[in-house]
Amino acid sequence: MTTHKATAERQGRFWVVSIDGLPEAEQNVTQGLTWTEAHENARELVSLVLDIEDDPAAYTVDLVPADPAMFEVASHLRRYRNNGHSHPFPCDCVPLDPARMGIGY
Repeated sequence: MTTHKATAERQGRFWVVSIDGLPEAEQNVTQGLTWTEAHENARELVSLVLDIEDDPAAYTVDLVPADPAMFEVASHLRRYRNNGHSHPFPCDCVPLDPARMGIGY
């Protein structure tokens, strides 16, 4: 089985993926709105460029983040959104009390 290394970098709302080892004259970049979509698009691009069947038994695409810290932040945000949280990061937020702050109405 052949493994193709791909590197993903966050650019705006998209993960932009560069795939190593494809023929030089061919397209070697794709993108996706989500990590999963970027990985699927990278697999599809390898299949198209190399003219091979998109079969997980035939090849894999090892997708890694260009910046691991950005991947962690994006993963954290996705988990919170998927779990219905409105605030992306846990915090010990205390509501502001205007009276305690000496602010009158």
